[in-house]
Amino acid sequence: MLWGDCESAAEPCPWLADAIAALGSLLQSFATDGVERVVLVGYPDPQDPTVHARMEALRPLLEGACSSAPLPCTWVDLRVAFAGHYDEFLSVGGLNPTSAGAKASASAIWQAMNDCVTR
Repeated sequence: MLWGDCESAAEPCPWLADAIAALGSLLQSFATDGVERVVLVGYPDPQDPTVHARMEALRPLLEGACSSAPLPCTWVDLRVAFAGHYDEFLSVGGLNPTSAGAKASASAIWQAMNDCVTR
């Protein structure tokens, strides 16, 4: 989705609509199959300007799908964990995490999972 060919991330884009529809179907399948809770993780900010713009368009749609999911869904925004550490946490090209970024991601996700258990 992030490499789709829409004219602009700000315009209605079939790639975004397809991604969110697929997520909605997946969450519904989870609920139907008896999954009790989902932790949905959002990317940190990609450093490529075009990919960043697409992520900015996608992120609120992902959050909205999580908040309206038919089962409990916790949204983890990795921008929080990466704040002030993008040079250290993203590899050359600014999209994939380094080892330090993977550890920061894992820590944020683990914390969200533990928070779900204690609720």
